[in-house]
This record gives sequence, C-alpha cells and structure tokens, in this order.
Amino acid sequence: MKKQIIYFILLFIISISFVYAEPSEWAIEEINIGVEDGLVPGDLLDDYTTNINRRDFCKMIMHIYIKNKGFDGIDDFLNANKDYTYPFDDLNADNEDDKYIYGANILKIVNGVSNNQFSPDANLTREQASKIIYNLYKMLGGKDVNDSENDFLDDNLISPWAKEYVYKAKSIGLMKGVGEGKFNPLGSYTREQAIITALRVHYEVSYNTLKKELFQLINKKRVELGLLPFDWLKEYSDYSDLRANELMVKFSLERPNGEKSFDNIKNYHTVAESIFGGAKDPYIAFNKLMENPEYISYISNANFEKISIGLAHDKKKNIYYWEQIFYKGYAKEEEKFVKNISLFKKEVLRLTNIEREKNGLSKLEYIYEFDNHANRRASEIVELFAHKRPNGESCFSGIDSYRTLGENIAGGQKSPKDVVEGWMNSKGHRANILNPDFTHLAVGCKYDQKSLYKYYWVQFFYTPPK
Repeated sequence: MKKQIIYFILLFIISISFVYAEPSEWAIEEINIGVEDGLVPGDLLDDYTTNINRRDFCKMIMHIYIKNKGFDGIDDFLNANKDYTYPFDDLNADNEDDKYIYGANILKIVNGVSNNQFSPDANLTREQASKIIYNLYKMLGGKDVNDSENDFLDDNLISPWAKEYVYKAKSIGLMKGVGEGKFNPLGSYTREQAIITALRVHYEVSYNTLKKELFQLINKKRVELGLLPFDWLKEYSDYSDLRANELMVKFSLERPNGEKSFDNIKNYHTVAESIFGGAKDPYIAFNKLMENPEYISYISNANFEKISIGLAHDKKKNIYYWEQIFYKGYAKEEEKFVKNISLFKKEVLRLTNIEREKNGLSKLEYIYEFDNHANRRASEIVELFAHKRPNGESCFSGIDSYRTLGENIAGGQKSPKDVVEGWMNSKGHRANILNPDFTHLAVGCKYDQKSLYKYYWVQFFYTPPK
C-alpha cells in the first residue's frame, strides 16, 4: 500500500510539471498566431503575466529581427558582425541568452544602463519598452510617423526622452494605453505584452511590404496602358488601413457606423474606393481585382493621380482585406485656396476690423459657435446665390438666440483683400461691415471648380441677446 501511494504521488508530480500558464484572454489569439508563424521563442511561452526583464525582451525582439532578415539564428547574425566589441561586464558572450542582448545592442535597438553595465535581470518599464519597440520597427524598415497628439492624461509622468517613442508607438498601433486615458510610463511590462508588441511590429512591417508590392503591380499596369504611374496618397494611408480593418466588420463601401467611406476624405476633386477580401499574396489579389471591370476602370482612369492601400487580416477566418482609395486632388489654384481657408477667415476678420476702426467703430470678435453655419452658407450659395437657403428658408434659419443678425455674400474674388474691398464698394455690404450694433463675425469660404463663380465668401454678423 505504501508503494502504491508513493507511486501515485510521483505520477501526480510528473503530470503537473507539463502544465503551463495560459496567456490572458485578451492576448491568447495574437500569441497563438505568432507561435504558429514561428515568431515566439519557446522558452518565453510561460509565465505570461509576470514582468519581463531586459534580457528576455531582447530575446523576443531579436527573434523577430532574425526571422525577418533571414538569418539562421543568433550565432549566424553575430558571425556577420564579428567586428563588434562586447561592452557589458555583467553579460557573458558565450551565454546563449546574453547573445540576444548583444545582437540588439549591435543594431542600436537597446543600450546599457551605463557604458559597461546592462542590468539584464532588471524589469522593463513601459516607456523603456516603447523606445525599444519603435527602434525595432524602424530597423525593419517601418515608415516614420509624425508624433500623434500628446494626449495621455499622465503625459507629465512620461520622461522627456521617452515621449517621442511613446506617442509614435501609439500612433502606429504598437503600444496602447492602460485604460482611462493613461499610459503608466513607469509601470512594469508583462511578458505577454512584450510578445504581442513585438509581433505587432512584425505584422505591421510585413503588411507595408505587401502593400508596396501591390502598389508596384498597379503602376506597372498603368505604364502598360500608357498612363502616368500613381503617386502614393500619404495623407490617407492610415485611413486606408482603418477602412481595411472595418471591412472585417462590414464588407461594404459604407462604414460600420453608417457613414459613407468618403466622408473623412477632404479636398478631393474625384475619388473612388475598391475593396477586396481573399488572398494575402499581392499578385493573386491583383489578378482577382483585374477580373472586375469597375476596378479596371479605376486603374485606367487618367484623371486619378494618387492611390493609398490598406490591408488587414481577419485571423479567425484567415481572410486578407485589401482597400484602395483612388484620388484626384484639386488643381493647384484650388489646392492653394482650400489649404488656406483658415488663414483666409482670419484675414477677412482683420481687414473688416481695419475698416471699422477707420470709422471709429469697435472691433468684431470671431464667433466660433457659428463657424459651421458660415461654412454651410458658403456651400449653399454655390447652389443658390441669394440670402435664402436652397430649401427656401431664411439664411438665418436655425439661429434662435440673437439681438441683431446680418449677412454678406460674394462670389468670384480669389483673396480676402479682394472680397473685403468689393464689399466696401457696395452700399448694402458696406453698411453691414460698418454697423455699430454688430459685435461678432464668422466667415465662410468655399471653392467649387464647376460652379459659376468658383470662389464663394460669406460674412455672418451677430450680436447676442442682452
């Protein structure tokens, strides 16, 4: 009986020795995909919720780098960099795990805590991780990005050296906040968080390569058709990626929130969108797209000048979603006007106040509350050049609280100077500008190439109730 009990205990011990901790629920899917793709070192597949140290993080990011660059392991990489001088006294150049630290240091992805110390067992903070992960992204050819808004509520806690990396990593989608609008820069970084951010770098860079290949295929076809190749529509690259991800939720030219796909595209003359779900391979995707007459019409349309491409992967269905925006911008004259609308509004206000001061009147203040109203009226007078709306209502309809209102409209003038001079040379318009009862002003500007006057201006005068 005694032998049987001992035997049972031994079996129990052996059986539990192979039970590993699972990742957190939010991390399981991404980590499993990374494991399937051979991107995660086997000895990191445990203790997912524990804090990762500097040594293990280096191992993870170097594993990604080596896979992407085609090296046959860390030794192969180090052999290609034999001139490297090993600087850290707290590491062993013959230790397999320490080799990954040296590899990351060769690439200048990581530095020591001093000239000769690395502190491999120290835990990594979130702001330290943001710098390392962004450096890996750049080393693998990731496109540079402008800093996103410094909008974390604990922005004041982020070290000055780290802010650039925190917000760039956020902008690309590599690292996010911890909730409630905070980043927690000095907080620890867990093993599963480290694995997932490294995997995000890999897939982000991989997608950029695939998009570039499709872009080249499209332009090759354009040249074959005797057309100029497309330029890359940089300003809407992120929007194309957003749309590609939305296609996983709703495969339609309409967005999941019901908006039209073009609602967030501004300053265009002509625009079209193509969507496709299927193969990851750009060559297969392109050939399938070229079976669609509508897509061929976009490719062969000489009016389109630029294109952006988005790509997303539905990992559950293993479907890749491609999104393309075909774009023609305004002519140079148009583009100059549209880009300077905010400056034009300020200049109209400044010139108006100069005329008022000449006549001993107080300056008008800009009323941002009615900026949208002025913009809407500028668009409406393209359709109906009058002091009433296209639906027949008064130009002031919808404004309920006021003491005095007035409106000037104009069409054809290309600059604030021209339009204010024109108004001052017109008795009725001049009377509005020099009306002592008005206290506020909003300005609307609109360009429409196909319309009669092309350039449209609105002054909305306002005095609040007492």
